[in-house]
Amino acid sequence: MHLEHSVADSNSMRSSLSILQGEHASYGTALKTLLAHLKRARAHSFMPNLEIFTTGLSYIDTFIEQFHHPKEDEFLFPALRQRTDEADEVMRELQFDHVNGTLAFKELNAALDHVHLGGLNELHRFADMMERYTQAQYAHMEREESLVLSLARRLLVEDDWIKVERGFRANRDPLFGAEGNRKFGILFRSVTQAVE
Repeated sequence: MHLEHSVADSNSMRSSLSILQGEHASYGTALKTLLAHLKRARAHSFMPNLEIFTTGLSYIDTFIEQFHHPKEDEFLFPALRQRTDEADEVMRELQFDHVNGTLAFKELNAALDHVHLGGLNELHRFADMMERYTQAQYAHMEREESLVLSLARRLLVEDDWIKVERGFRANRDPLFGAEGNRKFGILFRSVTQAVE
């Protein structure tokens, strides 16, 4: 094996995996925070601060829909397809999830608009949709990490990881990153404290 292709001690591989899994963890934290606030509002029958959900959905749109998923489609999946066909079917399904997730996200935004107009009655519908969306996203991330990343660790070479890392470092997580958006961060920390 050529040294330049060995990834046993690859900084690029470790960095890429850390970025990918860190982004999933950040996304999961945002979803859990929104759901916890919705659960509290429903349990006590009060109308929550809707800016929390407007901001939360803006985070999802900005980071997940516009940066994270496209970067997977552009860098990680093509690199793996060049090395094996073992993951072709699951990657097709994951990319289909990306498209469906975008559609579901648009429906969530529309449902939130209805909450602004219809109050608590519409809040329950929005909460149900948010729960289904979250469950689907968690299942999606689990498949990526258990199937796709497992194969990537085994099959991608250093040149692949360098490209993947470069692509993902172009992201800027607007909530949890080192230069995270102050508005996102303050609002989500306040919500997290409220539901603990």
